[in-house]
Amino acid sequence: MFRFSRLCLLRWTGCVIIAIEFTVLALAAPIAVIRGNISDPSGASIADAKVELLENGVAVASVITDAKGHFVIPRNSGPGSWLRVSVPGFNTVNKAIDIASNGPELTLDIVLQITSLSEQITVTSTGAPTPQAQLGAAVTVLDSSDYQGTRDIQEGLRFVPGLQATQTGQAGGTTLVFIRGGASDA
Repeated sequence: MFRFSRLCLLRWTGCVIIAIEFTVLALAAPIAVIRGNISDPSGASIADAKVELLENGVAVASVITDAKGHFVIPRNSGPGSWLRVSVPGFNTVNKAIDIASNGPELTLDIVLQITSLSEQITVTSTGAPTPQAQLGAAVTVLDSSDYQGTRDIQEGLRFVPGLQATQTGQAGGTTLVFIRGGASDA
């Protein structure tokens, strides 16, 4: 039948060892795919969010989430890798990637917090921005400090000379504004 020589046995053993080494290296390889879902605090998916893979502070891969908020980055990540997720109207999130996880893929579900809005509106009767000192009439300016600790806009209006605000019913009910004793539709 078959006779194995020592040389053949050594070659066969060497091939088995090499196969085992490749298997160990494949299992220890870094993550090949990073996937996940981007959502807001209510759980709604966020479409068109930019997801970037950064290594040492440099973007090496970038994708945009689909209509369901899903993303897939086919990229190996090394030590010090992290994801940056950004979309207008939400705070940018930086998430470190755990490369010690087992398996060829890493799944990350990220929740973005809504950013706070800050707007300033100036209303002038001149139709053009004019410094208050250059106006020919008395002007009352209401800012955020006038509404500190209040629920309704009429709370700040109570302190404006020549103006009266009257609310009908509970909070959120109809409110009428009377300027210098005139009717509410003046």
